[in-house]
Amino acid sequence: MEHPRFASWFRGIQARFAALPRQLTVLSLAVMVGIVASTCYLLEQDWLQVRRGDEQILWNQALTATNKIDDAIDGVQIKVDGIITASSVASGQARARAQMADALRIEGDEIAALMGMDATGHVVASTSPHFKPGEDLSNLDAFQSVIRTGSVSLGAPVTIGGEQWLPLARPLRAADGSKLVGTMWLRLSYLEKIALASHTEPRNLVVIFELGGPQITRTPNRPGSDAVAIGHSLTATLGSADSVSSITVSKVDQVDRLSVLMRAGQFSLAALVAVPVSALWQSWWPQAIGIIGMAGALLAIMIIFHFVLATELTRRQKAERGSAALAEEANRFADQYRLLAEHSSDVVVRLGIDGVCRYASPAMESMLGWTPEELVGHDISHLIHPDDLGLLERNAQVLIEGAGEIRTHFRHLHRDGRYLSLECNMQLVARDGVPESFVSSMRDISDRVEAEQKLAEAAAEMARLAATDQLTGLANRRRFNEELQREWRRTAREELPLSVLLFDVDFFKSYNDTYGHQGGDVVLKAVAAAVTAALHRPSDLVARWGGEEFVVLLPATDVDGAIGVAEIVRATIEALQIPHCGSTFGYLSVSVGVATSYPCRNQSPEPLIAEADANLYLAKGQGRNRVGAPPTNPMIWAGMR
Repeated sequence: MEHPRFASWFRGIQARFAALPRQLTVLSLAVMVGIVASTCYLLEQDWLQVRRGDEQILWNQALTATNKIDDAIDGVQIKVDGIITASSVASGQARARAQMADALRIEGDEIAALMGMDATGHVVASTSPHFKPGEDLSNLDAFQSVIRTGSVSLGAPVTIGGEQWLPLARPLRAADGSKLVGTMWLRLSYLEKIALASHTEPRNLVVIFELGGPQITRTPNRPGSDAVAIGHSLTATLGSADSVSSITVSKVDQVDRLSVLMRAGQFSLAALVAVPVSALWQSWWPQAIGIIGMAGALLAIMIIFHFVLATELTRRQKAERGSAALAEEANRFADQYRLLAEHSSDVVVRLGIDGVCRYASPAMESMLGWTPEELVGHDISHLIHPDDLGLLERNAQVLIEGAGEIRTHFRHLHRDGRYLSLECNMQLVARDGVPESFVSSMRDISDRVEAEQKLAEAAAEMARLAATDQLTGLANRRRFNEELQREWRRTAREELPLSVLLFDVDFFKSYNDTYGHQGGDVVLKAVAAAVTAALHRPSDLVARWGGEEFVVLLPATDVDGAIGVAEIVRATIEALQIPHCGSTFGYLSVSVGVATSYPCRNQSPEPLIAEADANLYLAKGQGRNRVGAPPTNPMIWAGMR
């Protein structure tokens, strides 16, 4: 309801204007327009003069900053080339690394570290403990740019050890011709010091960035800002021009500034130097206030009347336009969503908090065989695989507790009775802060899941074949060495003994000569099967060592136990009574060498194998078909621990 006094006053004003002669109204308006136009012209000229002066200052500062940064990076590259050259002529890698470390300590204010990477992004060498050889840094933007363009590239600043470092990468060639990427890590504080050496105004904003790349430095600093996004945005603003000036609102801190963007330098650098518009106002306002004061006295009454009228008209028009725009926008979004949902190959489903289906897109029928009409208005939880239902319920609870979006996998029942693997993106829809429903977008990934399972099975089978001797089916030498290393570490940690049996078939060459190589293969299979059957502990491992030699790993077994197992192995083969006319015994036999040790972490298991081999030859020298073993005096073995 309008205030009576205001309405009366407003109607009085309208009546007075209506009563004015048309010629007087036109003349008054003409005078008012002339005064306003003259005032605006004077104010604009004064403002442009202030702006042009500040733009020239900012232009000079931007040029100075980029040139200094360019010169500083050039200087650092020259120093690094000198360090590398001096190190390359040093005698020995250790002395070269020492010379490089000493040089880096001298240049420590500028250069934080040097690092080399191979073409896959793995660290080959580094002067900093923060980068370990073999570490994967392929996601470093400077590395990716060098691989893509083959030229020197700057990357986004990285926080390392609480300090901001700037990567400068360039392509290199190793002595063998392979591609390398050398990276110099520059201290960002050094570049900021160089860039700001000529900037004494604390209110000015200075940004150095790489064209098409990241923001390198910003003063004053704004923690948490996206350096890459800022660099790309500024590059797009500059376009193909050498320099651009404008008054814009910063997307980082929402401050209105007069900005100068300028490209300069051989490293595709550009600078933004900006001053708050409030500073321009401070320079312009003292001169403008006089002009405004003179014009204001003449226009005060007319401006008040016209302001009231214009404000009212503007308010009503804006309200009408706003209502129409909101209605049109709502209808447009509704049409777009309906169009996407009904023509997408993905299934879109809306479920209420109670689990009842509120909407299902037409793709539901083509993907899962169910028509939307069969599902809408019903609880469809019975279509979810029982093993996956709990996962979806937990995801729904997480969304209600505040998660923005969840991506998950589950199995959904097809009309024909089979389950399909689906990938699902879930979001919560709330009205006035109250959870109302869940919207899910689903796609069929059954083929991908099946392919991943087949790939995993093939990899497991390849791993098994790589560790198995093809003739005997026993573990091969590679598998034995891996288990030996593992048991060596375990028994050293638990202070337990570890024993090894090394045995081979007696007079095997004679057997091959007499019965043929196929007969020899049959005998080796029989020996492998017999020894495997004779050992009963899961931790014991029988492996083929090579040719007619076999090896047995006996964890947590002392020398007496190992000799006992060795005798079982020998007796087992003897009991086979396989004829061997080339043997002095008339049947197939084996000789066994025994070795036992109490492993230590700083020792290698190779002496243990060597001792077993020596005892094997001892058994052969004593007539074969016997066990060659070390002394079993407990005091001797206690001293070897």
